[in-house]
This record gives sequence, structure tokens and C-alpha cells, in this order.
Amino acid sequence: MDTEGLGGVDENKNHDIRIFILSVLLSSLFIYNSKGTIDENALQNMSLVINLANSFKVKEFSDKISTEDIQNVFPRLLWVLRDFSLKLEDSNGNPITMKEYLENSLKDVKGISETIQQKNRIRKILRDFFKDRDCYCLVRPTEDENKLQNLTSASESELRPEFVKGIKEVTSLVHTSVPVKTINGMMVNGPNLVALSESYCKGINEKGLPVLQTAWNYMCENQCNKIINKLVDNYKDYIKKSIFPNMPHPSDYLKENHKESLK
Repeated sequence: MDTEGLGGVDENKNHDIRIFILSVLLSSLFIYNSKGTIDENALQNMSLVINLANSFKVKEFSDKISTEDIQNVFPRLLWVLRDFSLKLEDSNGNPITMKEYLENSLKDVKGISETIQQKNRIRKILRDFFKDRDCYCLVRPTEDENKLQNLTSASESELRPEFVKGIKEVTSLVHTSVPVKTINGMMVNGPNLVALSESYCKGINEKGLPVLQTAWNYMCENQCNKIINKLVDNYKDYIKKSIFPNMPHPSDYLKENHKESLK
């Protein structure tokens, strides 16, 4: 699922939160892409995750929500950094992986001021909400400004080799690391995803926030109704084939066929 970017000039903050919450609740892999490095500005742009805990409820008549509740429904996070130019090194100049770069960026900063506490709060929520997370860094596609403005029409040979390699690697990473969407240990299939989408959208449109338990119950009810309808249809087909021909039948015959149809 592809969504519009956050922070549109014609949209307000609530619009961004709705897009964000709907994306993470429906996805098994949430790809967030931003430009440059993971600095304070980048983390500040992700600060809307602070509002996520207030953007949905686990139960209809309870405002209590735990980190475990959130982790049970939140997807894996892949943070893609475009136009990345830093060397992947730690503070001692030792080489580090992209994931280690992400983890280092999410470590608390030292200090006790209110500003520092707010920065660390964003970091903690990102760590808590997205327990399974990864990062991939992409260099700038080309140094030619004219080509940058027309990337969709640029051929692969016109792009930097390291960018082309990076795109192939991150594409492969996505294809091989997308887990099956599950909720409470139950695999979400196509019909269930439709039911979840309907329930989440209804909750957002009517109450301003989705209720996870309501969505879960709606999905289960929808699945059960389909199973019941299928069983009823099978029962009717069996009765038509075994009972209707050569009517009437003695009661014992009807009871026996009824029992047989329920197996």
C-alpha cells in the first residue's frame, strides 16, 4: 500500500496522523522514507508517533494501552534514507552497519532539560512501538541537476552505480523480509484485510480513532459468517441430493441423513 507523504501544505496534523495510523495498522512492513541523515529534524518529523498512542484504543470502554498491545499490531519498520552522504562509522571511526546506524540514532541523548526529555521521548516511543526495525541508506541518484528533475525518464546507465546497486538491494530486502500480516497470532488473509480496513476506517470517520478489539471482533465475525454461510450451502446441497429425490421418506431416514450431513 502506497500513501501520500506526510506534512502536505494543504493538510493538517490530524490528516497526517490518520494516514500514519491506518498505514501501520494495515501493514506488515511499514516503509518510511526520508531525505538525508537521521538527525534531530528527521526524528522531529517522526514526532507524530507520540500521538499514535492517543489515536486508537485497544478496548471500546477502556483508555488503557500498553507497549505490548501496540507491538502486537504494529508492523516491522524499514527506514529508507535517500540522498545519504555520511560515512557509516561510529564515534570512534569504526565501520558500522545501516541497522547499527539506526540503533545509534535512536539511543537517548544525555541531558535533563525539557528539550532533551522531549527528544528522548520520541526515541523511546520509536524503539517501543517498532520493536522489529531496520534501515537502508541510498546515495543521491545522480549529481546532474537536470537528470534529478527527470529521474522517471532517466536510464539506469545515467544513474550512479552505487545508487542502482542500492535500489536493487533494498528491493530484494523488501521482497524477502515482508512477513505475513497477523493479529493475535491469526494470519490476515485478503477478506480479513478488507474487513479490518472497513472497521478501522469506520472508527476513524465516526469516532476519530479506531478500536483494535472492535476491528478484531469485526474481522472474526466476518470470517465466521462466511464459514457459516458455506456450511449452510453445503448442507442444503446435501439435502437436495439425498432427500428431495424419491420423496417422501420415513423419519428415521431423514434423521440419519441429517446426522450424515453434519459430519
